[in-house]
Amino acid sequence: MAKSGSVAWMLVLLLIVGCNGTASNSENAGDKGEERKENQLADEYKGGPAELVVYDRNAGLTDEEFQKVFVQPLKAKYPEISLKHVKAATISLENMLAGGTPPDIVLTSNVALATIADMDYPTDVNEMMARFKVDMGRVEPAVVTELRKFGKKGELFGIPFAMNYGAMMYNKDVFDKFAVAYPRDSMTWDEIYELAIRLTRTDGNVKYIGASPGPANWKFRQYSLPVFDDKTGRASVSTEGHKKAFELMQKFYKIPGYVDQAVFEYPDEVFVKEGRMAMFPTWIAGVTYYLNQSGGKLPFNWDLAAYPAFADRPNLGQPVDFHSALVYKASKNKEAAYQLLRLLLTDDIQMMLSRGGRLPVIKDDAIRKQFGEENGYYKGKNLQAIFKVGPSPAPSASIYDTKINVLVNTELAKSIAVDGVDINSALRSAEEKANKEIVQK
Repeated sequence: MAKSGSVAWMLVLLLIVGCNGTASNSENAGDKGEERKENQLADEYKGGPAELVVYDRNAGLTDEEFQKVFVQPLKAKYPEISLKHVKAATISLENMLAGGTPPDIVLTSNVALATIADMDYPTDVNEMMARFKVDMGRVEPAVVTELRKFGKKGELFGIPFAMNYGAMMYNKDVFDKFAVAYPRDSMTWDEIYELAIRLTRTDGNVKYIGASPGPANWKFRQYSLPVFDDKTGRASVSTEGHKKAFELMQKFYKIPGYVDQAVFEYPDEVFVKEGRMAMFPTWIAGVTYYLNQSGGKLPFNWDLAAYPAFADRPNLGQPVDFHSALVYKASKNKEAAYQLLRLLLTDDIQMMLSRGGRLPVIKDDAIRKQFGEENGYYKGKNLQAIFKVGPSPAPSASIYDTKINVLVNTELAKSIAVDGVDINSALRSAEEKANKEIVQK
């Protein structure tokens, strides 16, 4: 309606200009007409029929989402362009590149961007954005800042299309069973720990876990701590900051009954399916995923609170996290790929994402308020609580992060939780092992 009103207003204005009949006004109108014509020509796609292979590395789009958000809007505007959805579970990006069948577009989170950039995969979209007047000023500033970090020479690798946000789910039935008050909207990790002590217990034959602190590397990222030092070219997991993060993890490990027969990290199913965990820090995209998998209903009463913050970093939750679409720099269908990227920041696509349960990446309160409305998953839930904390600044990323983080979350965490190794020794040992693997690479 707003667009129609704008067109009608312009028609009235043109009539007024025509009545005045001045030469200068006619010239101005002619100039604007030429500008509109040039923009229209630039807007036209002339590449012909094309099939774009879209590889979902870790954006986690369901087939239904892919069809609704990507395929259908693109087909409506450019029927000659089709999309093929390839998921990471079926083949690795490395194997696709090595096999000579690179995807035209990769959908990925910022966590994996450094690795993909190191593969010399993505094209710089700065020129494309200027050409099609893509306005990054509409995007959340924290997302733009983080995305630009990956371009060492000012490159912009991809267009962001959705955000993620830390959240804490909690099982109201467990709290009610043991007569413990529900978590407040915003709490610190120390406060969550105190609640976890009261809720980690065995009742009858059922063992309850008060809270999971999550993977260890999540604590590093929340503290904005990198695991690789760009200046020295070596792993870095033994600083005072890393030690402090693991001191928190150790507190949870030492809760009586938490570590059981060498189990120190509990899978999602313990909370989502079994209902034996009281508090489950996660991501809002994860919440939507669990609800999608369960038909929108979990087997217990649940609600949301903000992701816990560190006491010395109040109001900072999970680090900034988002999903982007990257175009292969040598793609033969680059022009077709650009048409898809152009659509991702439009209000229509952002509204689809928001209503379907993915946080929009643009700064628009009206669109954000529609989050999850399509399926009704969050009706009556304390959704706004997750925004009581902001995202922590993300640490610098490297191509070695994945290997180091696997080491941190498995061997390092087990040595402290199960084997009882002191934190300083465990961190030094893990750092030494990580550096040996880096040298081997």
